Amino acid sequence: MYLPSFLPPGFIPPPPPPVPERNPREMLASNLSANEEVGQICRVQESHGIVTAIACGVSSTDAASGNHGVVAVGTSKGLVSIYDVQTKKRVVSWITKPVASLAWNNKILTVGCVSGSICHFDTRITPVEKMKEQALTVTRHQAPITCMEWNADGDVLASADKKGNVYCWKSGDKVPLDIGEFVMRRKKIKHTAAISAVSWCPWQQKNLLTADVKGVIQFWTVDPKCKDSNAMTPARLDTGSAITGVHWSTQCKEFLTTHGYKVPRNLAAPPAPPPPVSAGPLYPAPPPAAPEVENTLAVWQFPSLRFVTKMQMNTTDVPIGNSVSHSKGMKLVFAVPDQGKIHTCDVWGKRKPELNKIRRQSSLDYVGIIR
Repeated sequence: MYLPSFLPPGFIPPPPPPVPERNPREMLASNLSANEEVGQICRVQESHGIVTAIACGVSSTDAASGNHGVVAVGTSKGLVSIYDVQTKKRVVSWITKPVASLAWNNKILTVGCVSGSICHFDTRITPVEKMKEQALTVTRHQAPITCMEWNADGDVLASADKKGNVYCWKSGDKVPLDIGEFVMRRKKIKHTAAISAVSWCPWQQKNLLTADVKGVIQFWTVDPKCKDSNAMTPARLDTGSAITGVHWSTQCKEFLTTHGYKVPRNLAAPPAPPPPVSAGPLYPAPPPAAPEVENTLAVWQFPSLRFVTKMQMNTTDVPIGNSVSHSKGMKLVFAVPDQGKIHTCDVWGKRKPELNKIRRQSSLDYVGIIR
């Protein structure tokens, strides 16, 4: 979902058009591979607040019956529930602090809280009281967690908060890795606005992308053995429009960004410092100025950061909300909250014939091929 609370202070977006009333305590799901209709997974009781975070994982069924999906749901009152997507039944639930973000790492469910704390729950442990007792909790963040993601190996977690801080954690550690660029003689990964996305590169697993609601993307090499700055070169891309999601390609060296409203100049991040005068491959030419990408899906090359292409909806005044990649990163499912709709599109690949029926589903509107 698009989070207006992440907008820079003083920025008032235009009022959205009226949309059908939605229940913030209801969660729906659809199996795109099986071309299933959208169906209800759960409805949260009013006493547990509203749904604030969801994350898809894999259940712990045995090999004979086959693994199928589970989904974790977190609420504003601290309820965490795990549902079996196939049976649409609740597997387990427990109460913790108010939930802001969720991330799976195999059978470990990581819960980021509004307080800034992060808890790792091993969902294989029973009963649930024992699981809660053995959960590892870390408390470096001093603001609500906005997003989290484990790397492909599952040994490093990137976590981000509303104050623009990003930390990287080795699995099992209570202290974050010494990663970032030097600020007052200490390494930090820091943005000037709330972080809206973190994403690990699938083909260079130490590379981390961080993005914020002012439209700024930064790139990092997460290697604690590096004594110098972990910022990559080039290390920064200012898109000029709020970023609501980021997705790496698994097919080529590109990445995709989803965008909301354009950030006013007086609220935009300060320009990056000019590159050093020294010549050579260490200091390549900076990328050209970013094109207008307000309320679009945009594709960029890496590591040159050059703009490739973009796609926008029929109306240009509606921001793109949350998004998830599907089918090995070749399909994108994204929300347009102001329209109350969910859309799908193909990216970095041809559209499969068996997915033609998606075009006819009113709740999942196919909008075309991006790249």
